[in-house]
Amino acid sequence: MERIGTGRNGSRVSFGSAAAAVAGNASRVVPAAIQRSVGGKGGIPQGVTPWGNTPPENHPSVGKRWIGNQPVGEGWKLLTENAGWQVWQREPGENGWRMLKLVSKVRRSKANFWLGSNGERFANGSDFLLLTEHYPETAEWLADVLRGAHG
Repeated sequence: MERIGTGRNGSRVSFGSAAAAVAGNASRVVPAAIQRSVGGKGGIPQGVTPWGNTPPENHPSVGKRWIGNQPVGEGWKLLTENAGWQVWQREPGENGWRMLKLVSKVRRSKANFWLGSNGERFANGSDFLLLTEHYPETAEWLADVLRGAHG
């Protein structure tokens, strides 16, 4: 049995066969897989997309990647850079800690890391933990750079 409803934009939506749409009973047809919902609340069930179970390789939702953003505001200066990263810093505050921003120059899943350092160690923040987990060689390079900058 075919049901006809109205989409959010006022267009007619047919919940049924494609033949009904071809016959002129609806302006678009919603596939049966999308009609079924999780928990009866409507929407697209988990794992089902309009293009099947996996998006095409060139689709933007496949591994979103970003290029880092340079810090905005006064007091920031470029400390150093390599082929893939830039290190920006602010002068240390009264407590001796300096704020750093590690900015990716190439597309990565996480392209900006906010870090703190007192010259002897890094602050144990979430970005530092992510950096050491996903980019350990970059964390070591940054530690070497800061030892030279502070020493």
